[in-house]
Amino acid sequence: MTDYISNTAFVEVLDPVPLENIGWEVHAVSPLDWVSKVAVFPYWKEMTFTKPVSDPGYGKLVVASTEERLQTDVAGYPLEDQEVLLQVYDEGVLRFDFLAQKAARPEDRPDVITLDGKGTATVLERAICLPVGWPTGMATTRTFTATRMSAWLTLLDEAQARGIIPQVIVSFDAATDTAGLAWPPAETFDINVGDNLYDLLTQFCELYSATWVMRPGFHLDIYQVHGNDRQEEVIWHLGGHTIEHDYERDRSDIATNIYSGTEGVVVSASDLGAETRWGKREKWVSAGDAKDASSLSRYASRNLELLKDQKKVRSVTVPWKAPLRRVFVDWNPGDICAVETLRDGVEAVKIIAASIHVDENAQTTVEITISDDPLAAMPKQVRVAQQQARDGSRTTDTRASKKTATPPPAGSVVAGTGTTGGGSVSGADTTISVDPEWLEDHVGAMLLDTSSVDLTYDDATGKISAAIIPEAVQDIMGAAIIGNGIGVTYDDPAGTVTLSPATRQTLTKVTGSLATMASETGVLAMAPAWRALSVTVDKACRIRLYTTTSARTADASRAPGTDPTGDHGVMLDLVFTGASTLTLSPTVDGFVPSGSSVPYSIQNRDAATGTVTADITWVRTE
Repeated sequence: MTDYISNTAFVEVLDPVPLENIGWEVHAVSPLDWVSKVAVFPYWKEMTFTKPVSDPGYGKLVVASTEERLQTDVAGYPLEDQEVLLQVYDEGVLRFDFLAQKAARPEDRPDVITLDGKGTATVLERAICLPVGWPTGMATTRTFTATRMSAWLTLLDEAQARGIIPQVIVSFDAATDTAGLAWPPAETFDINVGDNLYDLLTQFCELYSATWVMRPGFHLDIYQVHGNDRQEEVIWHLGGHTIEHDYERDRSDIATNIYSGTEGVVVSASDLGAETRWGKREKWVSAGDAKDASSLSRYASRNLELLKDQKKVRSVTVPWKAPLRRVFVDWNPGDICAVETLRDGVEAVKIIAASIHVDENAQTTVEITISDDPLAAMPKQVRVAQQQARDGSRTTDTRASKKTATPPPAGSVVAGTGTTGGGSVSGADTTISVDPEWLEDHVGAMLLDTSSVDLTYDDATGKISAAIIPEAVQDIMGAAIIGNGIGVTYDDPAGTVTLSPATRQTLTKVTGSLATMASETGVLAMAPAWRALSVTVDKACRIRLYTTTSARTADASRAPGTDPTGDHGVMLDLVFTGASTLTLSPTVDGFVPSGSSVPYSIQNRDAATGTVTADITWVRTE
């Protein structure tokens, strides 16, 4: 015999009950060895962390002031009085770690205590450059003839020999970065005594246009080319994939003419396009410890790229664990992805930071900070080659197969990129011939930025033809429709999109080994709204599905056959006396307030210890 209860609605409101955060845990690690775990926090009031590139990031954990784990003994002190390492785990995977640098008990919230601090890269500030031969050496500068990172590694080795930050591990060496790419040539430069390793790391990486990342466990990586181009696979569309979208332009620090120098050597860098738009804006930038003209020029050019235009930064809030868009799985900070806006359609963006927030109900949101300059991390020719591979519009990027341009008249001159000829500009009879192939490539490169356009080149006539790519239209239509209970089928040869009702699915859940009357809780990957059609089980058990994990916790002690009360959030409650299949008539409709993870509780009611297997046949309704 099978008893079941489902979809009973009431109006009584219950007080919230603290619960275990499914999927998330925060571990506290002893500062004595940075390895030994001293406490595990399975629940909290609030947890958030921000994981950027070339920055330590930030983390915060807010727990109840009565939390017993705060009094855990760590080297003779309670945990809240120690700078423990807090490690954030997502379903057993270490995603981020930060130091508990501050512990606060706010006056306006006496019920909580906040542990927060920077990511682990901040420990690099604790090691400094000391004079050669210290403690006998007294010079205030040190001169190196080496690559910048070779000098940095020397200082790290010296600091670790003194017992400073011994836990830091690097994945690069004096010759190459983490990816095996060689550093720029060795040079002679000075480092000031007292400079810390964090500031030097930032300065050297800016000079090399490199990106650094401190991975969990104090593992430091440096890449001169960082990030993957995922703009075709990871797209956040308006509506279901984008919760909020803020866009900011900052014109307060534009500079179009950069000057830098030292010891009588002064170099400059300028940008004509930036001058035309913003006017001439001069700025002197510190050369750091650069001495020769080559290093100064590289530093000035790098700063020009950073300052020659307005800053464009956006923040986009997206769902946690969105299919094919999950942070740390489908993309990472530093990658190039795509977002859809009302103004610009779908466009490529570079992810510069991801901030994850988990509340006391285990509701998780992701706020990503993006820059509108994705080309900074990927050479243009790579993007062009990728586009050519997708649309087949051009088989080669070389000039060998193109016709030879007719030589210009002797009187024509070079007057900038895209022109041909020789001599100098003088007199009214001087002519300038524009290279049509250069014009084709540059106009084409601009059009290639719109992923829905297919380009073809006709060198004989010097024309570029553009046509809409049917597959791109299909993708945009499909993305707008998917998630509303409708299935989408693509037929690329025919250029069609076929819509059909969403098909039913069978979800199989196998619990861990459970003692008699013991329960397992978790979440099932389903949909924002769903309809259950039937349930099959292999033994006596009780299966419950909920709207939220807090509703599940509040309902944990309710006996079978007893109706839930209040705003209970019980979507399905089935009690089986043995192995059987129950066809739900009428069917049971359920939903979750956000996301697509459905909280469950499965209880083993069999006489023997063992796993419980449940097959749920369901269909997506949203």
